[in-house]
Amino acid sequence: MAGLGIPPAAWTIEMLVGFTISSNACSVGFAPPVTPGFDGEATLLIAVQLVCLVGAIASGLMSRRHWQLVRCENSDSEHSHLTIGEGRTRFLALAAMITAGLFAVAILFNLLEPVLIPVCWSWR
Repeated sequence: MAGLGIPPAAWTIEMLVGFTISSNACSVGFAPPVTPGFDGEATLLIAVQLVCLVGAIASGLMSRRHWQLVRCENSDSEHSHLTIGEGRTRFLALAAMITAGLFAVAILFNLLEPVLIPVCWSWR
């Protein structure tokens, strides 16, 4: 199910790009001039993070749609759930919604990076 894989992949891409760009922002030998507004690094970070956030949210919405579509699954007994597998698709869709929500919050939290990079440069 793509709903379980897209949000972690989006967060991983966002973290790799964000760490690559922002890891050199506060290094000792690297001090670009501080200008008001967003520089190229911050703009690139914001663009990548917004694309990843949209991917995570779209995956969550897709999982919610699947969760609603499988609402009519039978709920006879625990034995039928274990032997036939009824209810598993609904559980996976719910797990994908939760996963998408958690990773979307993580990506939103990482949107602080572009704000903090100019602050780090101004401390020099």
